[in-house]
Amino acid sequence: MRVASTTIYRQVVAAMQQAQGELATAQQQLSSGQRITRAGEDPSAFSSASRMTARLSELAGYGRAGDRAEHRLSMAETRIAQGADLLGRVREIAVQGNNATLSESDRVALAGEVAQIREQLLQTANATDGEGRPLFAGTADGAAFTPDAGGVVRYSGNAGTRLVAINEGSTVADGERGTAVFGGDSANAFAAVDAVAAALAEPDPVARADGFAASLDALDARLEQLNLARGRIGARLSAIDRAGAVRDAENEQLTAARSALVDTDITRAVTDMAQAGNRLSATQQAYLQVQQQSLFDLIR
Repeated sequence: MRVASTTIYRQVVAAMQQAQGELATAQQQLSSGQRITRAGEDPSAFSSASRMTARLSELAGYGRAGDRAEHRLSMAETRIAQGADLLGRVREIAVQGNNATLSESDRVALAGEVAQIREQLLQTANATDGEGRPLFAGTADGAAFTPDAGGVVRYSGNAGTRLVAINEGSTVADGERGTAVFGGDSANAFAAVDAVAAALAEPDPVARADGFAASLDALDARLEQLNLARGRIGARLSAIDRAGAVRDAENEQLTAARSALVDTDITRAVTDMAQAGNRLSATQQAYLQVQQQSLFDLIR
C-alpha cells in the first residue's frame, strides 16, 4: 500500500468510526430520552441539572410532609365537628331537661342519652390518625383523655406541638392539643356533660334549675373553644394549600428548565441520526473503494 493510499485509508477509517459514534449517540439519546447522562458530556449542564434534581427531590419531600399534615388536620377537623355536634345535643338535652313539666322518668331517659354521648365524646377526643397516633394528645403516643379512678376525665397528653416543614422556611402544626380543643381538667367538655347529668339527677327543682343554667354556660364555653380550634385548623389547611401551589409552580419551572438541559430534542436527534447514517454509508463506500484500490496496487 502506497503512502498516499495509507493516509487516505486512515482518514476513511477515522471518518467511519466518527460516523458510527455519532449514530450510536443519536440512537442512545432517542432510546433513553436523555441528551446528557454523564458529567463529561456537558459538565456545566450536568451540574445545573443535578442541582435542579436535588431541589425537585426536596420539593417532593415537602409535598409528602404536607400531605401527611393535611391528612391529620382534616381528620382532626372532622372529629372537632363531631365533638361540637355531640355537645350541641347535650345542650339541647339541658334545655329540655330544665322544663318543669318533665317527669322523673323522662329525665332518667335523658340522663341515659347523656351517658351515651359522653362515651362517644371520649372516643372522639381519643381519635387517632389511622396510623395509631392520637390527634389531640400533643406529641404523646397514648390516649389524649383518660378517666381517673373516680371517673373524672382528665387530659393525659402533653403540651408538645409537632411542626411539619411544608416548604423551605414554612412550617405548620399538624394537630391541636386536647386542652385547646376540649378544655382543661377542671373545665373541660366532659365536666360540662357531667354537669348536665348531675342536673338531671337533682331532685330539688331550684337546685336543678341552677345546675342546668351553670351547665349551659359551661357548654357554650366549650362549644366556642371547639369552634376556635376548628378555625385554627382551617387556617393551617389553607397554609398547606398555599404552600402546595408555590411548590407546584416551582416544580413546573424546574422541570421545564431541567428538561431543556438534559432531555433529548427528538427532532434534532432524528435529524442527527439520519445524517450520521448517511455519513456512515458514505464512509463505508469510501472504505471499500480504498481497499479495492490498495489490492489493485499490490497486484500490479
